[in-house]
Amino acid sequence: MAHGPKKHLKKVAAPKHWMLEQKPGCFAVHHITPEEAKYKLCKMRKIFVGTKGIPHLVTHDAHTNCYPDPLIKVNDTIQIDLETGNIIHQVRHW
Repeated sequence: MAHGPKKHLKKVAAPKHWMLEQKPGCFAVHHITPEEAKYKLCKMRKIFVGTKGIPHLVTHDAHTNCYPDPLIKVNDTIQIDLETGNIIHQVRHW
């Protein structure tokens, strides 16, 4: 029996954030610019208060930031600078 993914699953094995959808079911590789490579979009999963009352937020990829903006809520999308790890921008989830 084969140990790798089945033939019909090979298209889904690549991470979706690397791909750009051309038409339903087909993906093409999308090159990012050096400006786009400086940040990352993350979805908020959890906001909690840690030790000594310090607020923390956790993103979908397990990044944790201390002292977030109080306007950021769960399910919002934030833009994180990859060099510093700071939040640059937020997009509200309605």
